Amino acid sequence: MESKITVVDFQEKDIPDFAAEEIARDANLQQRIAEETGFNIQAIVTAADAEDADDADDDDADDVDDADDDEDARQGISHITGSATQKEDAEDRDNDSQDTEQEDD
Repeated sequence: MESKITVVDFQEKDIPDFAAEEIARDANLQQRIAEETGFNIQAIVTAADAEDADDADDDDADDVDDADDDEDARQGISHITGSATQKEDAEDRDNDSQDTEQEDD
């Protein structure tokens, strides 16, 4: 049985974002990678920082969407509550008018 192994050059830019973020947080890992590979650790950390900034921008956009959804929900609840209150007021008026009619009899 024969197997082939393909070897490709692996560079700083080839490191996945999640791995670069982990490397950026761990000074010991940075040192080991630099010693073993000779990679420019600063390039990896800079890429991770850029990814974090992109994630933060995405999170901010999500927060705005969540706030809009919360406001829509509050308005909906307010509308429902307002409708329920109006219905209760109408029922109270009906009951009051029935009570008045009974007193008149």
